[in-house]
Amino acid sequence: MNQIDVGRLATRHLFDRGCRRIVHLRMPRGMPGSAPVLRFEGYCQALREVGLPYEPTLVADLRHLNYDEGRKGIQALLDSGVAFDGIVGLSDQHAAAALNLLMENGRKVPQEVKLIGIDNAPFCRYTIIPLSSVSQEFVLRGHQAMRMLMSGLQGEPTASINVEPVIHARKSSAGIP
Repeated sequence: MNQIDVGRLATRHLFDRGCRRIVHLRMPRGMPGSAPVLRFEGYCQALREVGLPYEPTLVADLRHLNYDEGRKGIQALLDSGVAFDGIVGLSDQHAAAALNLLMENGRKVPQEVKLIGIDNAPFCRYTIIPLSSVSQEFVLRGHQAMRMLMSGLQGEPTASINVEPVIHARKSSAGIP
């Protein structure tokens, strides 16, 4: 899975739905080439593609991919007073934390702020406002890996493949209900 594409696709999804001040929840301490670092590169790439400037105030630095860390990042943004109309979470847990915190603070999702997470976790369909998410196609990737393994064990040549990420648009980004 090309993690730059994952970050770019999530950001473009929000841009295509009218967002112009898109927050990215980032993990800057990741290893070079790690998924969180590459997703941030995708966010920056999407901004360039649509002609939006990179604004450091729209990036919240986090340490973990979990719910509590996402909540801390969004709370810091709310406390700072920076205006935003979209949030790309590094994980669905970040997006769920953002959803809950925004609602607790009287912000309307998706009317005022649109959200998207990454991983398409099963709970995305069951949050109070269903969460849009980028699927990394884990099941398909697992099937492909097994086919490649079996081919390799039978002496057949194998080659790396790239599975494309898929957007699951739901109400949190003004996607399908």
